[in-house]
Amino acid sequence: MKPHIHAVNSARKWGGEPEDYLPIHNFLDISKMAYSDIRHRAILHNSLGPYIAEKIFGVDENKLASLSEKFGWSEDEISAIRGLIASSHSDNQTSFRNSDGDRVYVRDVAEHHIIEDMGKIPAVSEYLDGMPHYEWLGHKKGEMKKLVMRISDYIAK
Repeated sequence: MKPHIHAVNSARKWGGEPEDYLPIHNFLDISKMAYSDIRHRAILHNSLGPYIAEKIFGVDENKLASLSEKFGWSEDEISAIRGLIASSHSDNQTSFRNSDGDRVYVRDVAEHHIIEDMGKIPAVSEYLDGMPHYEWLGHKKGEMKKLVMRISDYIAK
């Protein structure tokens, strides 16, 4: 499904305009640039992708509201700060405001995109467990067992 169609579906589900959601959907499909068939989904269409999207596109609205109250910011100031936070890729991002002013959680939008494409959100392990241990990943086939750590390695005796 094209990012724009996902964005239209998101606007139907959460309100606002498709353009409010398009950056999230474009991000989730960015791997098509490097691998243009359906297997591109192995990169971000999994349990990790929505969390990465959340860090890039959301704003911690609770923290913003608390600071707004503390400093008496106007709606214009809050809107400008929201844009600045979103563009700076801050660490505590979880949501954004759509064009209707409604709070939307980035992870919900990203998870919905993946479910629309795949019917579920696959775990990263579903992709990687069957992947061969290529030597170019950094270890020879026989050396993989040496990397396994035991809990006793971490407990002081």
